[in-house]
Amino acid sequence: MLNAAIATTLASAIALAQAGPAGPERKTCKAADGVPIVYSAAGSGEPALVFIHGGLANRGFWDEQLKAFSPDHRVIALDLPGHGESGIERKKWGLPEFGDDVRAVVEAEGLKKLIVFGNSLGGPVAIEAALRLPDKVLGVVGVDTFQALSYKMTAEQARQRAEAFRADFAGSLKGMVKSLFHPDAPPALVADAERRMGQTSPQAAYQMFLSMADYDPAAAARRLTVPLYAINGDLFPTDVAGVSSVKPDFDVIVMKHMGHYPMLERPEEFNRDVSEVVSALVRRSRGETPARFAPKPEPTKVRKEMRLTPEQLDRCVGRYELMPGFVLTITREGDRLLSQATGQPSVEIFAESEKEFFLKVVDAQLSFQIDGPGPAKGVVLHQGGRDIPAKRLE
Repeated sequence: MLNAAIATTLASAIALAQAGPAGPERKTCKAADGVPIVYSAAGSGEPALVFIHGGLANRGFWDEQLKAFSPDHRVIALDLPGHGESGIERKKWGLPEFGDDVRAVVEAEGLKKLIVFGNSLGGPVAIEAALRLPDKVLGVVGVDTFQALSYKMTAEQARQRAEAFRADFAGSLKGMVKSLFHPDAPPALVADAERRMGQTSPQAAYQMFLSMADYDPAAAARRLTVPLYAINGDLFPTDVAGVSSVKPDFDVIVMKHMGHYPMLERPEEFNRDVSEVVSALVRRSRGETPARFAPKPEPTKVRKEMRLTPEQLDRCVGRYELMPGFVLTITREGDRLLSQATGQPSVEIFAESEKEFFLKVVDAQLSFQIDGPGPAKGVVLHQGGRDIPAKRLE
């Protein structure tokens, strides 16, 4: 009987070992203002990997990373307040406050050494968290974010975006999500992302968008004392030279034909890139110099502005379709010309000639197709080595 009991115990132990690590545990802690934060935790090992979702998303976007990395690392994915299962009753919203929320989770877990990943809005949140955990964070890794650090959303731009979502949350969300994938992305994947993001509280979304006004990502990045990396898609090209001018140790892996959510689109490929970045940051923490992922950036061309008359600017005003559901809207305010893509804030564009314009927030140019005295018939967006034509919408 004793031998049978021992055999049964050994068999159970072997079965448990073969089953692999346990699934993620649902845990909670309190933010500094008392708002409950819900997060998933799995595995053990340093450095810990902390994953922060983007705006309107939730911790479930990182499920594949929890599975993949928990055998060797402590892995955390949290719901920021106003998202997923975390609380919504907050008086002050903002990226610094979200950084405090990440710190609360890290401290609740007692993590000593970690790497912070952030998708989209989660990228600046990751920087804010790292600034609050200076002796623990080995590096910050953006996921389809940090394409540029020079852009600041004005209070008016933040208000317009917030009001658009408050007036028509479902419609605004649908347009935004569609613009975050390449046109040939699997429709079921796009619909699933929209469904999950649609569970976010519209009131929390409104407050979140308002809180983004005047946030300066470049100023925050300059204060960062650990390396800044990114794993980006190519839907929104990364201005490597521009970001490196702010944070010289910046490096990026660009995934080909990839949209805003690489962890959902091609999780296995994304996980390989995460492993590479983790390895590089660990080596850097030991004083080694790993090879760069991105080529050394070329100096940005110096462009010269010229003033155009209101009549000349008006010829460019209109709506241009870059792809189905993704429209570039050009408007004039006085002697300024503004460009706004679907789901994105408006930015000023500057004339080099009557037909050629450029952006300062990213390395991108617009060539308007003007023939004769009438309005432009179309525009070509030049960005990241790509030339994307867009026809004028009547």
